[in-house]
Amino acid sequence: MLITDYYCSRLKTMSFSDKESGYSLLELGITLFIVAGLVTSGSILSGSAVSSTKRSETGQKITVTKADLQRFIIVNDRLPCPDSNGDGVENCLGPAFGTLPHLTLKLPGEVVDSNGNSLLYAANSALLDPTAITPASWDYSGISLSGFCKALSSEMTAVFDSAEPAVAKTSSCNGASGALNPAFILLSSGLADLDGDGISYDGINANVSAGTSICVENPDKSGTNVYDDKVEVIGFAELFGKLCLASDDKFVAGPG
Repeated sequence: MLITDYYCSRLKTMSFSDKESGYSLLELGITLFIVAGLVTSGSILSGSAVSSTKRSETGQKITVTKADLQRFIIVNDRLPCPDSNGDGVENCLGPAFGTLPHLTLKLPGEVVDSNGNSLLYAANSALLDPTAITPASWDYSGISLSGFCKALSSEMTAVFDSAEPAVAKTSSCNGASGALNPAFILLSSGLADLDGDGISYDGINANVSAGTSICVENPDKSGTNVYDDKVEVIGFAELFGKLCLASDDKFVAGPG
């Protein structure tokens, strides 16, 4: 028999005189203490379970979004530009970070995390529409998957560029400290404003949402009592492996 069952049974069977005795009052106090503790523990566990579920849901949405972006590349031979004004359409001359252009991606609605907050998105300019960017990022004739793969191949060996979206190394956005440029970034604000600065994004991600930085926290950064954002990035080599090595439109190395 559980200890709580024992004390609950005692409460039911105690006579009036029992309840007036010191021992019965002690039992009553212990029982109430145990019950209160169980209720509190249950609330904490319930809250933790909800948080875990929401983070899992956000992770699943990000996985689906990555697949949507890869499908867009296959059809359009480029990544979409961010949506900088919330109209659902890409803006290739806007800021580096924006929301996902769901209309450009032909998605049914705005892409949000499990808390209903929009996912932020940025991509390296070398992988966006070359005709909309001055100077054009791709040096080849016409748009093709081969051209996109050449751009990926070139960026794999490029030096760190502070003008491009970046991923920090141990909260440092300095290339000399190990920060790097990925192919694209997806950023969720997590479940709460844990660092208490009034911005739903935590750490240096708050600067990204404010438009004062294009460098996000490292995806491997662990959650703490002041950080619960979720960062997902795809590197140039990973994207090259997924789309170029097994492509029917064979990648051919070389200039032009």
